[in-house]
Amino acid sequence: MQNVAKKYGQPRRSQIVSAGAVKEYKEEEHIENYPARFVLSREGYFKKITTQSLKGNDEQKIKEGDRIIAELDGENISELAFFTNQGQLYRCRALDIPTCKASELGEYLPGKLGFDEGEKPIFVRFGEEWPNDKR
Repeated sequence: MQNVAKKYGQPRRSQIVSAGAVKEYKEEEHIENYPARFVLSREGYFKKITTQSLKGNDEQKIKEGDRIIAELDGENISELAFFTNQGQLYRCRALDIPTCKASELGEYLPGKLGFDEGEKPIFVRFGEEWPNDKR
């Protein structure tokens, strides 16, 4: 065994670390945060646009017959609350919505959040705006 160790042996390449020395991974510490504008249309399209990309072109593309019902300025780490025409409340994190440009339609919320048939968003607010919220 000593001959094999002498002929093929190499120094250890990885370190042995005690459990107390390992840092716990916290997702919120690794999320990129940036200012964004959120745009909601009557037909259920939602956009998250960086304020940097809005410079020079803030004209929003929407489908024919659709219209914008809400625009909010916030951050990528914001929590969003969507109210629907059927009295439901859906929540999601802004970071779960892909960033797009003003010239795109955006994310279709009924498909993304699992709305019931015929259900459409009518209002959006930041989830942090309810201090007495007991989740």
